[in-house]
Amino acid sequence: MMNTRSNTRRRVKRTRRVDLRRMLRTAGFIGLVAAASAAGAWSLASLNTALSVTSWHVDAPRSLRAAIQAQLKGQSMDFVHTFPPLMRRRLLAAIPELSDVRITRRMSGVLEIMAVPRQPVANWVGPAGHMLLVDANGTAYPGTERVAPILPMLRVPAAELAKPSARLGHLAGLSRNKYAHLSEMVAIDGAWKLYFDRGESWVIPQHGATDRVDRLYALMAEPRWHKDAWRVDARMDNRWFIRPAHSKEVI
Repeated sequence: MMNTRSNTRRRVKRTRRVDLRRMLRTAGFIGLVAAASAAGAWSLASLNTALSVTSWHVDAPRSLRAAIQAQLKGQSMDFVHTFPPLMRRRLLAAIPELSDVRITRRMSGVLEIMAVPRQPVANWVGPAGHMLLVDANGTAYPGTERVAPILPMLRVPAAELAKPSARLGHLAGLSRNKYAHLSEMVAIDGAWKLYFDRGESWVIPQHGATDRVDRLYALMAEPRWHKDAWRVDARMDNRWFIRPAHSKEVI
C-alpha cells in the first residue's frame, strides 16, 4: 500500500510539472506573438507617417483649385489617407463640379492633382426649386455660380435630362456663336423647342434630334437664311415649316 501511494504521488507531481512547462511555453509564445504584433503595428504606423505627403500641386481652374485645396487642408496627409484611388473618390463626392480628377503620388512626398471640370451646357431648376447646372451627360449639380447667364435654361423633367442635354452639347460643338444666342429649351409633345434671341425658334423631334439639329443648322447657315430670324418647325422629316420670326402666323 505504501509503494502504491508513493507511485501515485510521483505521477501526480510529474503531471503537474509537465502541465506547468506547457503553460509556460504557451505563455511565452503568446508573449512573443504580442510583441511581434506590437512591433509590426509600430513599424506600419511609422511607415505610414514617414510616407506622408509634404506638398501638393493642383492643376485646375481657380474656383476648383480653391475647393480642392480646402479638402486637402482638412484631411490627414499620411500614406493611407493620400492613396490616389481613395482620394479620387473623396474629391469627386465632395466637389460636384469635378467631372474627374487624376492624382499622382511622387516618392518625394509631392502630390500632383489634375482636375477635369464639368462643362455645363444649361441652367436647370431642380425638384427642390434650386437652380442647378447641367452638363452634356445630363448630370445636374450645384455650381460656384448658381446661375450662369450665358447658358440657356433647360425646362424638362429630371428623368428626361440626359437626351436634351446631349443635344445642347452637340449644338454648342457645332457653333458656339449660335449657342450663345439660345435662351431656353422646352419639352413639348414629343418634341423640343429651342428659343433663340430675336424671336427665332426651332422645333425638333425628340427622336433623331441630333441629325435634325445638324441639318437645320446647315440650312440656317445658308446665305438665304442666316441674316434673318426664323421660326422653324422641323418635326417632320421630309417637310419643314419656316416663317419669319415676327410673323403673326402660328406654326
